Amino acid sequence: MHRLVGHYFTEGEIPAPRRDHDALPPTTHHRTLSTYLNALHRAGLQVVAAAEPAGVGGRPVWDSVACLLYLRCEAVPG
Repeated sequence: MHRLVGHYFTEGEIPAPRRDHDALPPTTHHRTLSTYLNALHRAGLQVVAAAEPAGVGGRPVWDSVACLLYLRCEAVPG
């Protein structure tokens, strides 16, 4: 199975499709993983654990593709 990921390197606002049952805001923001990791580094934090739970989105696609990335960080001494 192949999944198309388009415009991954284009960061910025993305209008979210609105549905009556959505609790999400009307606009979301996409950033690359390196943007997040570099921001943590600049803030003096280091990643000490990471998790990508499967099946948390309530839709079949989230069983095979992570929809969340949890990072546990600690302050870098110094």
